[in-house]
Amino acid sequence: MAQDKAAFKEFAHAHGVPTPPSWTDTPRAEPFLVKTNKSSLGQGQRGPFAAGTQVQLAPGEYCERFIFGSLVKAWYWNAELVVAEHVTMPMVQGDRRQTLRQLATARLDAGVALPRHFANVAQLQGLGPESVLASGQVAFADYQYMSPMNCAQESRRRSTPFSMRKAGSGFSRPTATRCCTRRSIITCSTRFSPHLLPAPRSDACRVAERRGVLA
Repeated sequence: MAQDKAAFKEFAHAHGVPTPPSWTDTPRAEPFLVKTNKSSLGQGQRGPFAAGTQVQLAPGEYCERFIFGSLVKAWYWNAELVVAEHVTMPMVQGDRRQTLRQLATARLDAGVALPRHFANVAQLQGLGPESVLASGQVAFADYQYMSPMNCAQESRRRSTPFSMRKAGSGFSRPTATRCCTRRSIITCSTRFSPHLLPAPRSDACRVAERRGVLA
């Protein structure tokens, strides 16, 4: 189920957990993304598209309502939630002089291009890449978790991952790193932003660490 988006959405609906509606039939009157049923971190994603846009779906693809808001990434150790990362979608603030494109480009490292869907994101806000934002006006510049404008990704590029030790077979172990408070945290990634909040560690994690499985 963890690798099947359709199965996970059915599970969420069955347990009363809100999840954006999805469809594979006639276009609906709401903005949407095209996703693949088996992917992660935005791989194979298309859009966002305006309501009613005609798209051709490939096998394994589906449409899902697009919603501007926040991004949440959760890491689990077996059935236990260990770390939850919460960030807003990348945004820029106007100054009455620069265009949306210029403001977004200023947030990128040298040589990094704007996302291919940048114009789509602007259009859904009634803007264009060359729109000049009023002083203090805020606009979304991207929506993906892996966006180079995502503050979590910016901090990862400036961090150094801890070395990984070989773990026993048959399970995916989390790796240890340290945040700015020097407190050890456990996640399923080798790089993370320093503002991650450590959750209580399970007995299984403590045992694994004592055995040298966790750094």
